[in-house]
Amino acid sequence: MSGFAVGVILGLLLIGALPVPGASWLARAFPKYQVCVSSAQRNCVVDGDTIRHNGETIGLEDIDAPKVGKPECLSELELGKRAKLRLVELINEDPFDITRSGDRDIDEHGRKLRTLLRNGHSLGMQLVDEGLAVPWAGRRHNWCE
Repeated sequence: MSGFAVGVILGLLLIGALPVPGASWLARAFPKYQVCVSSAQRNCVVDGDTIRHNGETIGLEDIDAPKVGKPECLSELELGKRAKLRLVELINEDPFDITRSGDRDIDEHGRKLRTLLRNGHSLGMQLVDEGLAVPWAGRRHNWCE
């Protein structure tokens, strides 16, 4: 292959006109998340302790966050909105692992119960540290007290 042809190919790769081998795998492996607005979304944040990942609904097993779908009071709704938006930010910062660490696999809502980890640290516990969730205690927290 001539030097000119190599230069053209490299130039096209740099401007994105040619696909990079493996790039589609990277995009699938590390999708960007948004707030869920439709049941058709495959990767999105439902609320502060529920996400959809590759079409599967996953509940964060280590925390309870305020609900936005059926809040018991206005303060739960407001804190729930903040938790949901913060989880979107946390998830999109860098790749993370989804692991199962508890003894329950699926909850009563059909969510797979998992922990989201980045570098060994729970993203859910980061929400707890920021006052946007509480550690899971076996039942829903009363956010209206």
